[in-house]
Amino acid sequence: MGNNVKPFLWMTFGVLGLVVMTNIFDDILDALYGVAAHANVASFIAMATVAKISATVLYLGLIFGLAAAYRQGYKQAQVTDAGGLLRMVFGLVQILLFATLFSTVLTNLYSLYSSGNASTFTAFTTVVSISAVPLFLAGVFSGIATGISGYRSRKRRKLI
Repeated sequence: MGNNVKPFLWMTFGVLGLVVMTNIFDDILDALYGVAAHANVASFIAMATVAKISATVLYLGLIFGLAAAYRQGYKQAQVTDAGGLLRMVFGLVQILLFATLFSTVLTNLYSLYSSGNASTFTAFTTVVSISAVPLFLAGVFSGIATGISGYRSRKRRKLI
Protein backbone atom coordinates (compact mmCIF):
# COMPACT_ATOMS: atom_id res chain seq x y z
CA MET A 1 0.00 0.00 0.00
CA GLY A 2 1.31 3.45 -0.85
CA ASN A 3 2.69 5.70 1.84
CA ASN A 4 0.21 8.45 1.01
CA VAL A 5 -2.74 6.17 1.91
CA LYS A 6 -1.52 4.94 5.32
CA PRO A 7 -2.19 8.22 7.17
CA PHE A 8 -5.77 8.21 5.96
CA LEU A 9 -6.19 4.65 7.21
CA TRP A 10 -5.09 5.79 10.68
CA MET A 11 -7.60 8.60 10.50
CA THR A 12 -10.39 6.30 9.31
CA PHE A 13 -9.70 3.72 11.99
CA GLY A 14 -9.77 6.50 14.58
CA VAL A 15 -13.34 7.33 13.54
CA LEU A 16 -14.53 3.74 13.06
CA GLY A 17 -12.77 2.66 16.23
CA LEU A 18 -15.05 4.96 18.21
CA VAL A 19 -18.11 3.14 16.87
CA VAL A 20 -16.61 -0.27 17.58
CA MET A 21 -15.37 0.76 21.03
CA THR A 22 -18.75 2.06 22.16
CA ASN A 23 -20.40 -1.04 20.74
CA ILE A 24 -18.28 -3.57 22.63
CA PHE A 25 -17.78 -1.55 25.80
CA ASP A 26 -21.00 -2.92 27.27
CA ASP A 27 -19.39 -6.39 27.29
CA ILE A 28 -16.24 -4.92 28.83
CA LEU A 29 -18.41 -3.25 31.46
CA ASP A 30 -20.02 -6.59 32.33
CA ALA A 31 -16.59 -8.21 32.69
CA LEU A 32 -15.33 -5.40 34.90
CA TYR A 33 -18.47 -5.70 37.01
CA GLY A 34 -17.55 -9.32 37.59
CA VAL A 35 -14.26 -8.16 39.07
CA ALA A 36 -15.79 -5.32 41.10
CA ALA A 37 -18.57 -7.49 42.52
CA HIS A 38 -16.34 -10.45 43.36
CA ALA A 39 -16.94 -11.65 46.92
CA ASN A 40 -13.29 -11.42 47.94
CA VAL A 41 -12.24 -8.27 46.10
CA ALA A 42 -11.88 -6.35 49.38
CA SER A 43 -9.29 -8.88 50.57
CA PHE A 44 -6.73 -7.45 48.17
CA ILE A 45 -5.09 -4.13 48.96
CA ALA A 46 -6.74 -1.30 46.98
CA MET A 47 -8.39 -3.73 44.56
CA ALA A 48 -11.91 -2.60 45.42
CA THR A 49 -11.00 1.01 44.61
CA VAL A 50 -9.16 0.09 41.42
CA ALA A 51 -12.06 -2.10 40.29
CA LYS A 52 -14.53 0.75 40.83
CA ILE A 53 -12.57 3.26 38.73
CA SER A 54 -11.42 0.78 36.08
CA ALA A 55 -14.35 1.29 33.71
CA THR A 56 -14.03 5.06 33.73
CA VAL A 57 -10.26 4.98 33.24
CA LEU A 58 -10.51 2.39 30.46
CA TYR A 59 -13.29 4.30 28.69
CA LEU A 60 -11.35 7.56 28.73
CA GLY A 61 -8.11 5.80 27.79
CA LEU A 62 -9.69 4.22 24.73
CA ILE A 63 -11.17 7.53 23.61
CA PHE A 64 -7.82 9.32 23.98
CA GLY A 65 -6.08 6.43 22.22
CA LEU A 66 -8.42 6.73 19.24
CA ALA A 67 -7.86 10.49 19.19
CA ALA A 68 -4.09 9.89 19.21
CA ALA A 69 -4.43 7.48 16.27
CA TYR A 70 -6.36 10.12 14.33
CA ARG A 71 -3.78 12.77 15.18
CA GLN A 72 -0.91 10.52 14.11
CA GLY A 73 -2.61 9.97 10.77
CA TYR A 74 -3.28 13.68 10.39
CA LYS A 75 0.36 14.61 11.07
CA GLN A 76 1.56 12.00 8.56
CA ALA A 77 -0.99 13.20 6.03
CA GLN A 78 0.43 16.72 6.22
CA VAL A 79 3.79 15.33 5.13
CA THR A 80 2.67 12.87 2.45
CA ASP A 81 -0.14 14.97 0.97
CA ALA A 82 1.76 18.09 -0.01
CA GLY A 83 -0.87 19.11 -2.55
CA GLY A 84 -3.69 18.89 -0.04
CA LEU A 85 -6.26 17.32 -2.37
CA LEU A 86 -6.55 14.07 -0.42
CA ARG A 87 -7.00 15.97 2.85
CA MET A 88 -9.77 18.09 1.35
CA VAL A 89 -11.59 14.99 0.13
CA PHE A 90 -11.01 13.05 3.33
CA GLY A 91 -12.26 15.97 5.45
CA LEU A 92 -15.58 15.81 3.62
CA VAL A 93 -15.68 12.00 3.78
CA GLN A 94 -14.94 12.08 7.49
CA ILE A 95 -17.75 14.54 8.22
CA LEU A 96 -20.19 12.36 6.25
CA LEU A 97 -18.92 9.16 7.88
CA PHE A 98 -18.97 10.62 11.37
CA ALA A 99 -22.40 12.23 11.05
CA THR A 100 -23.83 9.01 9.62
CA LEU A 101 -22.35 6.75 12.30
CA PHE A 102 -22.84 9.02 15.29
CA SER A 103 -26.43 7.88 15.82
CA THR A 104 -24.98 4.40 16.45
CA VAL A 105 -22.51 5.90 18.90
CA LEU A 106 -25.34 7.71 20.71
CA THR A 107 -27.35 4.50 20.94
CA ASN A 108 -24.33 2.69 22.37
CA LEU A 109 -23.58 5.50 24.81
CA TYR A 110 -27.16 5.46 26.06
CA SER A 111 -26.91 1.70 26.48
CA LEU A 112 -23.77 2.20 28.57
CA TYR A 113 -25.36 5.02 30.55
CA SER A 114 -28.48 3.03 31.39
CA SER A 115 -26.68 -0.25 32.03
CA GLY A 116 -27.47 -1.75 35.41
CA ASN A 117 -23.76 -2.20 36.09
CA ALA A 118 -22.80 1.39 35.26
CA SER A 119 -23.67 2.79 38.68
CA THR A 120 -21.16 0.40 40.28
CA PHE A 121 -18.25 2.32 38.79
CA THR A 122 -17.11 5.67 40.13
CA ALA A 123 -18.13 8.59 37.86
CA PHE A 124 -18.80 6.31 34.88
CA THR A 125 -22.35 7.48 34.15
CA THR A 126 -21.25 11.11 34.48
CA VAL A 127 -18.34 10.65 32.08
CA VAL A 128 -20.49 8.79 29.54
CA SER A 129 -23.25 11.40 29.68
CA ILE A 130 -20.79 14.25 29.20
CA SER A 131 -18.71 12.53 26.52
CA ALA A 132 -21.35 12.59 23.76
CA VAL A 133 -21.06 16.33 23.10
CA PRO A 134 -17.23 16.56 22.98
CA LEU A 135 -17.05 13.43 20.82
CA PHE A 136 -19.52 14.83 18.32
CA LEU A 137 -17.87 18.24 18.20
CA ALA A 138 -14.40 16.72 17.93
CA GLY A 139 -15.48 14.46 15.08
CA VAL A 140 -17.08 17.22 13.04
CA PHE A 141 -14.41 19.84 13.75
CA SER A 142 -11.56 17.45 12.99
CA GLY A 143 -13.15 16.75 9.61
CA ILE A 144 -13.48 20.48 8.98
CA ALA A 145 -9.89 21.10 10.11
CA THR A 146 -8.60 18.32 7.86
CA GLY A 147 -10.42 19.79 4.86
CA ILE A 148 -9.24 23.33 5.62
CA SER A 149 -5.67 22.12 6.06
CA GLY A 150 -5.81 20.49 2.63
CA TYR A 151 -7.32 23.62 1.10
CA ARG A 152 -4.62 25.87 2.58
CA SER A 153 -1.91 23.51 1.38
CA ARG A 154 -3.45 23.45 -2.09
CA LYS A 155 -3.77 27.24 -2.12
CA ARG A 156 -0.09 27.73 -1.23
CA ARG A 157 1.12 25.29 -3.87
CA LYS A 158 3.01 26.91 -6.70
CA LEU A 159 1.84 26.07 -10.19
CA ILE A 160 4.58 25.04 -12.57
